[in-house]
Amino acid sequence: MIARADLEIEHQAVQALHALREFVEHCPDEDRRWYRESNTIALITVPNEERLHQLLNQAGDRGIPHAGFREPDLNNSLTAGVIGPAGKKLCRNLPLLRPFGDAPQKGFLPRNAEEEVQGQELFRSGDGPIVDAISSVLIEVEQGAT
Repeated sequence: MIARADLEIEHQAVQALHALREFVEHCPDEDRRWYRESNTIALITVPNEERLHQLLNQAGDRGIPHAGFREPDLNNSLTAGVIGPAGKKLCRNLPLLRPFGDAPQKGFLPRNAEEEVQGQELFRSGDGPIVDAISSVLIEVEQGAT
């Protein structure tokens, strides 16, 4: 899931979930395959809407399943997207969502992937950190927003 870093952190998480829902709706076969074979999720960011457009267009040009979400309350701007697992190389250099800068916070991926945060075991794939459930991240975002 890809969120725009120029949005408030609360919006980034919600918009990413909207984009995931779009992906499930428009790419159901790819979604089922992902769920059976991998089921890993990374929440990454791009600086702005222009870069998000570019990234989703690159996925489309390569025939990689993807979806974007446009938020009606933000003038129908493109706020988030999802690129299927085949697009891993397009996303591998993008930063993970880090709402508090580079310092690891509860619920967010630390630089040292062997650390455990609130009992959530983290690990590294060949292309970067991945957490097997995004729910703990979203819970922390929600708690941090109140």
